[in-house]
Amino acid sequence: MNKQNLREKISKDSFKIFTAGLIATAVLLLVYIVKGIWPFGEFSVAASDMVHGYLPCYYHLYDFLHGEKSLFFDFYTGTGVNMIGIASANGLLSPTNLLLLLFPRENLLDAMGILLVFKVFLCGVSAQWYFGKRFPDIGYFWQTIFAFLYSLSSFTLYYYFHIIWLDIIALFPIVVWAAERLFTKKQMLPLVLSLTACLICSLYMGLMVVICLFFVGGLYVILFSGKKERKYSVCRLGIATVLSIVNSLFINYPTFLQMAGSSRYGESSLSKIFGSGFSLDGEKAMLFFGLQIPIFFIISLFSMYKKAKKTVLFALGTVIFLFTPFFLEGANVAWHFGSYRSFPMRFAFMTTFFFCVLAAVYIEKKGADFEAIESKKSKNIIAVVAAIILGLAFAYIVFFSYKSIGSGTTNFTKSTEKLLLLGISYLIGIPLVIAVMNIKSKFVRRYAIIVICIMQAFGFANLNVGEHSPVRSFRTEHNTTYVNRVFDIYKDEAIDPFKRVSNSDMSLNINYSMLLKRAAIGNWTHQIPERLQKAVEALGHSTTYTLLLETGGTKFSKALLGIKSELTLDGERNLEHTLPTGFVMEGEFVEAPSKVSVGSSDIFAYQNGIYFELLGECDANERLFEIVHSPDSHTKNSATYNFNFDTEKTLYLTAATNNNSYSVSVNGEIIRVPTYMNENNSAYPVEYHNGVLELGTYRGDVEVVVESLNGTSFNPVTIGVMDDARLSALCKKIYEKNKNTSYEVGKRDMTFTVTAKNGDSLFVPVNFDKGWSVKINGKEADIDMVLDSFMAVKLVDGENIVEFSFTPVGLKFGALISISGILLTALFVFLNRKKFLEKLPVFIPAFVDMIFIFAYIIAIVGMYIVPTFVLLIKK
Repeated sequence: MNKQNLREKISKDSFKIFTAGLIATAVLLLVYIVKGIWPFGEFSVAASDMVHGYLPCYYHLYDFLHGEKSLFFDFYTGTGVNMIGIASANGLLSPTNLLLLLFPRENLLDAMGILLVFKVFLCGVSAQWYFGKRFPDIGYFWQTIFAFLYSLSSFTLYYYFHIIWLDIIALFPIVVWAAERLFTKKQMLPLVLSLTACLICSLYMGLMVVICLFFVGGLYVILFSGKKERKYSVCRLGIATVLSIVNSLFINYPTFLQMAGSSRYGESSLSKIFGSGFSLDGEKAMLFFGLQIPIFFIISLFSMYKKAKKTVLFALGTVIFLFTPFFLEGANVAWHFGSYRSFPMRFAFMTTFFFCVLAAVYIEKKGADFEAIESKKSKNIIAVVAAIILGLAFAYIVFFSYKSIGSGTTNFTKSTEKLLLLGISYLIGIPLVIAVMNIKSKFVRRYAIIVICIMQAFGFANLNVGEHSPVRSFRTEHNTTYVNRVFDIYKDEAIDPFKRVSNSDMSLNINYSMLLKRAAIGNWTHQIPERLQKAVEALGHSTTYTLLLETGGTKFSKALLGIKSELTLDGERNLEHTLPTGFVMEGEFVEAPSKVSVGSSDIFAYQNGIYFELLGECDANERLFEIVHSPDSHTKNSATYNFNFDTEKTLYLTAATNNNSYSVSVNGEIIRVPTYMNENNSAYPVEYHNGVLELGTYRGDVEVVVESLNGTSFNPVTIGVMDDARLSALCKKIYEKNKNTSYEVGKRDMTFTVTAKNGDSLFVPVNFDKGWSVKINGKEADIDMVLDSFMAVKLVDGENIVEFSFTPVGLKFGALISISGILLTALFVFLNRKKFLEKLPVFIPAFVDMIFIFAYIIAIVGMYIVPTFVLLIKK
């Protein structure tokens, strides 16, 4: 072959790896056109977690890439929080995110659609590359079909809004190829590199890839490695896995430390693994659409048991490992490390991939030009027409049964509906595949297969992708309205990150501060410590799940937290009562909010305690809050409180009760309780407004009527009466004491210059984290955690230059370990080439092999057999 022909062949072969990715891109763009998604319309691809979770973090990343923020810390959200866990959980280190740099900052919402297309394209490329490398004999057509089925799998399209998961989907075929190279060619480096990349992109999903390697890779070794070779393969697999984990610890060690302290990841339980029974969940069902063709070939593969016993056993074991969690909930929970919230079977893309791999195994064994199923009665034309009619009927019933593509009116939200859809798809799909495979004409048969694959992918994408998905009922806080509202008030200018705002009417998503570049206490990253939530609850602010909200609180608590203004749809309003963000106080805080009972009078008593400590010497009767328990009159379903104020007083109400329990009116006017996209809500408390409820500031006669809404007997409430004049006097006193105080805020540091006396403390309402260190006048000092989650340092007499600096706990140690891991990787790769394992005493790899087999058996028993036994017992 001359050089010209060789270049042409290389060029042609190189282009082939893009085929599935390009077809998947074309299908997805067609969906964009049909649904009017940007750039073909005004709608967005963003929905659910993409819009309220990932998108704000992409703004944070964007600001980091432009030198405006630290990647691992953010002053703007949650009173200032460690972001290293977010960097891992939300895949901020993925190189695919560099695509965002092509867009202006205010257009990142539109960029999500392009980023999705790009990642789906990469999934198709990596899968096509894998099938081309691993199965060269099945032919270009089947390589492309299986790569396309993987790139636009139901998992990809149903969970697309978890856009970081697509990075793992793109990497997974490379990991599998690398594992095969380790088993067959004894090469370790490809697996170390690819698995390390997975773990860096997402610790959570990366560990699931490790589990898959353990079960499926272990099964491969057991079945296909000779007894003599198996122990060496097990050692290589173990070494490569450990090295990959070690190499990723620069990000994952500090991430693990942060996750361990957050409320999101403290729920794992063995009882959920061993106590869960049978589960046919509609959410799971949506992950297994479109696999009729691979399943047809897998069934055909099982018929080859006598000719390929080990291959069939491997196929059976792989199906058990990856598919039984569909109905065996205990196994599913175990894959998720003991607990998960929504989004079950986050590893289901592995099922799709290996189903395609097993189908390719069958075709490989039959030959690329395997004959169609023999049938004297088969009619090409009838089969093609049947395929088209059944396919269109399926598409209409399943994918287009809602009135308007732009604003779907039918929601397939019930689990039974989704299971029914899955059942219908297979009742139609399997006979359809059989009919198509009976077609004798190779061209017509393959044409029909292409039509089926593209039609299913387009239909499922059209059903799921975008703001208006009838498959799931997205909550109001998951839509893109708030993004447009944010940029209606956005100003691209530097604003002091200590001048915090509060979105009191709940018109914006909790993470709006990352988009707006305005500091706020709201946070929805799942990574904040649980104690921070409890600290703000004790001050009367709202929380739910792992969220820190901006509703509730009092004028005093807002001043204490450094909130300077309120941001609503009507504009920004400066608060009357504020305190310096970071101020010198006499002595130190001693109160512990962990003793505060949320929803009770403890909240007002606790704030009185803080008030006295800030005020210093005073009459103990001059409380900031007066607490009122007993109404002047009450009935079974309501209570009335009457007041007469000589000076301005602000009223607050709190109740330890269930949601939507009360309606509150003052002087005959109903009090609004704003919540997401319902600023005129009047029921209290609700999920996103469950802290202290402000009733307004009054003078003279005031009548408060509290009515029960849930039809049950009236439960006691507590009213706090705050003296505005006393709060004003306190604020004036502290401002006077701190008139010479100044500060500077960097990306992950802050410096205060203050004048103090011995015994004074500097209070800073920034979340306490062990990653903070401080120097006073150049000397290291201790940071005290006060009010259960904020910072204070003891000052010296005279001028104090207080320098705070933040480095995530574990980052330096993790980086050191990762550097060591890189060196160890180089060493082991070198030693592996020298066949060092084979030169070791035989008992060492034999002992490792024995440990592996023991662990393998224990894992199967714990994750599959015990949950099955529990299921049978329950039955």
